[in-house]
Amino acid sequence: MAITKTFIGMDFDLWKAFLDDSGMFSSVAKVDSGGVVTLTCNDENGNAVLTISKTAAATVAFKARTTGGHEVTPASYTLSANYDTNYGYKCANGIMIGMKSNNAELFSVLIVRNNSGALTFVLPNSTASRTSFYCVTYEDTYPVHSYVIGNNNSNQTQIVSFVTNAPAGTISYTPDAFYIPFREYAGGGYAKFTMNGKMYMTDGYWAVRDSDT
Repeated sequence: MAITKTFIGMDFDLWKAFLDDSGMFSSVAKVDSGGVVTLTCNDENGNAVLTISKTAAATVAFKARTTGGHEVTPASYTLSANYDTNYGYKCANGIMIGMKSNNAELFSVLIVRNNSGALTFVLPNSTASRTSFYCVTYEDTYPVHSYVIGNNNSNQTQIVSFVTNAPAGTISYTPDAFYIPFREYAGGGYAKFTMNGKMYMTDGYWAVRDSDT
């Protein structure tokens, strides 16, 4: 599958269209109430597994839900007024919502599937650091804690699967989505690369496998 790039800006109608077209959710509902626009994303079982909301002040909040109605809520993201940097990226194994913060940092949210096929969300803990984040599925045991990884320049690139806080006796990891603890180039940026005959889309910190080259 070709990697595609879709402009979403800060128009939540465009965000909804991108999420609908991604095929990741059974439905996406949009509600505008009191100046707050909220997208509620449901999985194939009808569970509301993710909400995305924005205020008029260009603050975006992602909330991933686990069983029992618990919510995993990173710090809200305050975005740059230059909305033309916000894009949705799609490949065979997931999507990446790329944004730019008000301090000019590029960052992303990943929506992929784990080894059991459950929707999995990778959410940065803040826009200032890409080394602290949450990784969560609906089936995870609550509470879900963020974890910290390194991101270092090296003469080789290494990719490592994300893991989630799976219930006792089970394992939950992302076979097609990875963080990059060691990389061959400095800085972030949206691109694609090939490794061991596989194509990946990346923001320089995280990567999602697309397909064979």
